[in-house]
Amino acid sequence: MNVDQLQQNNVSLLAYKVSAFLDTSNVPRHVVTSRQTGAPGVAASLYESYLALRSDSAKSRSAMLYALASLYSWAEFTELEFDLDARLIGGLGLSATEVTAFSAWLRVRLSGSKRAVLPATARGNYNQILHFCRQACVHFITQYGPVSDLSVDRVRQIELLVRAQERVWQKARVKNRNQRVAPDLTDDELRRIETYLLPANRAAEVGEAIAHRDYLIWRLTIEFGLRIGEILSLRIQDCPSAGRDFLSIVRIEEREGDATDPRGANAPRPKTLSRDLRSLWQHSNAFKQIGLYATRFRRARVHEHGRYVFRWLLPHPFLLVGAKGMPLSVSTTNDVASAIKRATGIDFHWHLGRHAFFNRMYLNAKSNQELQDLVYWGGWESDKSLLIYSRRARADRARGVMKSENEKCAWMALS
Repeated sequence: MNVDQLQQNNVSLLAYKVSAFLDTSNVPRHVVTSRQTGAPGVAASLYESYLALRSDSAKSRSAMLYALASLYSWAEFTELEFDLDARLIGGLGLSATEVTAFSAWLRVRLSGSKRAVLPATARGNYNQILHFCRQACVHFITQYGPVSDLSVDRVRQIELLVRAQERVWQKARVKNRNQRVAPDLTDDELRRIETYLLPANRAAEVGEAIAHRDYLIWRLTIEFGLRIGEILSLRIQDCPSAGRDFLSIVRIEEREGDATDPRGANAPRPKTLSRDLRSLWQHSNAFKQIGLYATRFRRARVHEHGRYVFRWLLPHPFLLVGAKGMPLSVSTTNDVASAIKRATGIDFHWHLGRHAFFNRMYLNAKSNQELQDLVYWGGWESDKSLLIYSRRARADRARGVMKSENEKCAWMALS
């Protein structure tokens, strides 16, 4: 659950916030600062530098630092005598009493109730914040722990401190029996969204260029199961062309010599693995839509000499653009998702299209090899990512949504 989702659930802003920026090498970085004073957390800045070397995923780093911002926010208002920067940089970690106090504060914050009873929907987020805070504390213990200079003694003392710290954080976790199941779109919902987004039905409202662009995003989502960040990161050279009948997803760090993304710190950064994907569906029109959009609507509308003209040569390689020809922003695609939700009455977001794709592909898989192919297609590192689709299939079968070979079985002894 990100900051925007927390706000939608009436969770107040933290006293500390996580802000993104680009460093001199155009790599996304983050800083944890006080909302009131603007002062950065010293320990948080040290930890961010460590995370930047450890993880390529800016989104993952942001989530880890958001947990630390929660800890800073609690430390600012707790009645305990507590200097979080000094405690972390001193390599001391938190005591059992302090972890208990923080976890109680966090439960109240996430539940919205002084009774601190966590709803099932908040337990995963609660445990994740505790997990990331534990990781941060363990990191500072291993780096700055107050131990002797003797190497053997230091290793032993560090191990004891780390084990003790992990125990106190582990005890604060709550049991979460809610296993995540992939959401889905029904065939009727797919038809309603398709009908709404068809350029012929929407061009009069938003214009041809926007109608074709949004329809292309929709078709890439449901025909390839792409994340919205992957779609927004597509470049012209990643798209099908003569003698090239596949689509390429390329991680940012693997794009040698690529130009800087004008979206800066807000640029999408695909977290999945690089891969080449061909079209799977009968009557697919995604590749046709790419060609149509790239040749007719990938342009900039500019005002020159008292009139508007179109420029077709753009200063960046990205496929999808806004009205001024700059790469399409995540916020704009969120606005489109909101428009779909209002028009169809479906609680829509773009990732639902990815889930709809993989739910159907999982059902069609006939062998373990085909399941492994799905892992590649999704850009995942582990087949554990398929678990939410496996659970969905079992749940649907139990509800009778799917056909089952056992539906006609009967207890002969009871007949």
